[in-house]
Amino acid sequence: MAQTASGFYLYNDGGFVVSMHVLYVDDEGMSQDDRISGNFPIAQGKSETLDPNKIPLGVWVRLKVWVEAGDDNTAAENFKFDPNGPIQGYKISGSTLNNSLQYTGPRK
Repeated sequence: MAQTASGFYLYNDGGFVVSMHVLYVDDEGMSQDDRISGNFPIAQGKSETLDPNKIPLGVWVRLKVWVEAGDDNTAAENFKFDPNGPIQGYKISGSTLNNSLQYTGPRK
């Protein structure tokens, strides 16, 4: 059975500013890259719930992290969007041009 997600949590342990985006394919087959958080600096975490009025239920969603003045990073994991599912957690670390995005599991 596929893992589900109602949103994403990101802890910023890198030396840069980030924002969270969600990647998915909409009902018309178009790839979407929607920003789901504002910018936030090092040593902060943010949790964002996905909007079921915007993202179709049951589509595959994936976290993308925008890195200011650096290389963006996209999670390897895909989740089925379910508003009743868990928040899936990640941590980003490193430098702007050499960062690492690590899956930390569902949030309790």
